[in-house]
Amino acid sequence: MQGRVFSVLASLMSVAPFCDDGVLTSAVVFGPAPVMLAAGLLVLLFSTLTVRGLNHIREYS
Repeated sequence: MQGRVFSVLASLMSVAPFCDDGVLTSAVVFGPAPVMLAAGLLVLLFSTLTVRGLNHIREYS
């Protein structure tokens, strides 16, 4: 179980620097407030999808 979690985190962290460049570019163009709002909404969306979609991991026995 722990190995699965850390492998998923490692795969996400390998993509994060490229996403960060896009966010910083958007902040320069649109300003910080809309970019922070969009980032917060994306975190809410992905966390909701994760909670609903990965029930089988939480119920692992």
